[in-house]
Amino acid sequence: MENKRDIKQVLTYVQSYKSDFEYEEEKIQQEISEEEKNQSSLLIKILSIFGGYFAGIFLILALFFIGIYKNEGAMLALGIIFIISTILISRFVKNSIVDAFSLTLIITGFVMINFSYENSEDWQIAFLLSAINLVVFLLSRSFLISFISIIGFHACIFYMLFELEVPSCINIIVIFDLLVLYFLQTNESKLITENNFISYTFQPIRIAFIFTLLIGFFTVSEIFDYKKFDFYPWISTIGVFVALLFFLPKLFKKIEITETVSKILIIAFTFCVFLITIFEPTILGAIFILLLCFYANYKTGFSISLIALIYFVCQYYYDLSFTLLTKSILMMISGVLFLVIYLFIQKKWFKNEKV
Repeated sequence: MENKRDIKQVLTYVQSYKSDFEYEEEKIQQEISEEEKNQSSLLIKILSIFGGYFAGIFLILALFFIGIYKNEGAMLALGIIFIISTILISRFVKNSIVDAFSLTLIITGFVMINFSYENSEDWQIAFLLSAINLVVFLLSRSFLISFISIIGFHACIFYMLFELEVPSCINIIVIFDLLVLYFLQTNESKLITENNFISYTFQPIRIAFIFTLLIGFFTVSEIFDYKKFDFYPWISTIGVFVALLFFLPKLFKKIEITETVSKILIIAFTFCVFLITIFEPTILGAIFILLLCFYANYKTGFSISLIALIYFVCQYYYDLSFTLLTKSILMMISGVLFLVIYLFIQKKWFKNEKV
């Protein structure tokens, strides 16, 4: 009801300034009602993902139990049928339970296709599955399926780069994803009003890119620790730092920071974090995602990136080669610093919400 009331107020406000502005109130209210009816909480979506995942495992085991793995052609055909069924269901049925069922089908479909090409190179299979994920994303109209297809696409690309022994290219993927998220968060209103496809898929795209970025930063960090490949994690860190420098003026304008001293202090703090964590892009990356979500007033992404930042900071201190006392002092100082930043963000956030 609050959404309907708020939109009604906005439309009335716009019409008061532009008398020739026209809109179909009945259709708008109908669209809002449909959206509220089909909208589920993040918890329900997470439960649907786990439910669909485990149901998919049991379905795969059942199919293998009846001996379908002996026929590669049957596995390929069944996989294609499952994926096409998922796309059709997502376009014509809007329901959380059906979404979980669709997730079961698409997981089973990908596994069937994967095993049907078991004689091929792993990187070829990963490339094929990434292409299928992209097609599923473009054709589906389900939040859950769109979200999973984006995650699956990136997972396949990461795996393919590992198999080709060029994991440093993951840095390029991470920087590209960061730029996409930056564009989404800073142009939200324009994007959802100019393109119907983006208006349908904006939310799953945004949350999926947040997760893929966090996974990407974590992957970059772990590869560097693995020491098997020649790897350069500082490429991702530099990319984040440069993007952050371009973003800060927008943030200053939004939260009305006009004092030169304050701007210099924030930029100096950013540079210090960059120098300290140049081989650990997870921390600066999580901070950037946090600021992007704050800028767009996206509370779900803000919460996810905040949890990730806490984890990455703890992991960073755990891996430091210092004594426990030194680590404790550093952790305490960092804790006080982050509390100050939190209070500052909360003050600005509440101010923006009132406006």
